[in-house]
Amino acid sequence: MLLGAVFFSFTFFGGDFGFVRIWNLHQKKGELELESKKLQVQIIDLQVEKERLLNDKTYIEKLAREKFGMVKEGEKVYQFVPTPEDSASTSKSELQK
Repeated sequence: MLLGAVFFSFTFFGGDFGFVRIWNLHQKKGELELESKKLQVQIIDLQVEKERLLNDKTYIEKLAREKFGMVKEGEKVYQFVPTPEDSASTSKSELQK
C-alpha cells in the first residue's frame, strides 16, 4: 500500500508527465503565446514602416527634417534655445506636479 502511494505521488508530482511539470509547461506556453502576439504586432508595424519608407515621399521628408535636421535648399532654420530662467521655471513646474 505504501509503495503504491509512493508510486502514485511520484507519477503525479514528479517525472515528465507529473502535475508540476505539466503546470510549468502550461505557464511557459502562455508566456510564449503572449510574446508571439507582441512580435506579430511588431512585424506588422515594421511592414507598415517599410511601405511608408518605400512609397511615401512626404513621410521620408518628415523623417529627414525631424530626425536629421535636414532642410530644403534656400530654407532658413530657426532654433529656439531656452534661457536659463525658462529651464529653471520648467524644472520647478515639473517638481510641483
